[in-house]
Amino acid sequence: TAYGLAYPAGIIGVVVFVQIIGKLEHINIAQEEERASAALNVSSGELRLEDSGSKSSPLPVLVVMGAGYVLGQMPLPFPGPNPVTLGSAGGVLLCSILAAGKGSIRNIPLVPVPELRAFLREFGLYAFLAGVGVQTGQLLDAEALRAGIPVLGGSLLTVTIPMLVCWYLGRKLFHMDFLSMLGAVAGSMTSTPGLAAATSVSMHKSIVQSYATVYPVALLSMIIMIKVLYLVIVPLFSKLHVSPDKIPQAHASGSAAGP
Repeated sequence: TAYGLAYPAGIIGVVVFVQIIGKLEHINIAQEEERASAALNVSSGELRLEDSGSKSSPLPVLVVMGAGYVLGQMPLPFPGPNPVTLGSAGGVLLCSILAAGKGSIRNIPLVPVPELRAFLREFGLYAFLAGVGVQTGQLLDAEALRAGIPVLGGSLLTVTIPMLVCWYLGRKLFHMDFLSMLGAVAGSMTSTPGLAAATSVSMHKSIVQSYATVYPVALLSMIIMIKVLYLVIVPLFSKLHVSPDKIPQAHASGSAAGP
């Protein structure tokens, strides 16, 4: 329930941020696209999102997803009684990165064409959001909404403060260009809707490149840090004389149980 309450707030925060930050900085998007193109020493037309008429079989995609799921269940060498894994999302992401780096095996392409990638990305996003919405809607009632106000406030702070810090460091300290920063912020928040909002500002490929560079590191770091925080928080509760069995636990089955 907490996840279902916090997630929409996180999406809204990222989408609004990437759409208004350019207006706050009085950015000329056309000039930024020209600068980004000149920095990469290629023309603006070559830096637009890809388009291809070639065909690609979905079979390699399914194989990579299956391998990623298996990889995500393998325990990592972290201390503690509970196994630490990448999870299905982290495993599929890591396998996808490796497959894209390899490119092909015996003339069998491992990277789908842009049209298939776009379909998978959009369909996966819609299916994910629908799943979160349905599961959360079954759990919510008036009491859960009242108790969820601190969750909403905390989620907005969790989204807003890191984005502001990231933007300030990227622009002022590392002197990153505006378009790359849009992709970096969306990627650091692991927000696909944030990427969609960023590409609505500009279709320049530097946004996607920056997003793709940052996203895997951010997602894997998030998965590992959640596990690490759990390993730190449980001993802290023990020191405060709180029995671990009294710590609220999520339902492992993911069924529609009460909050």
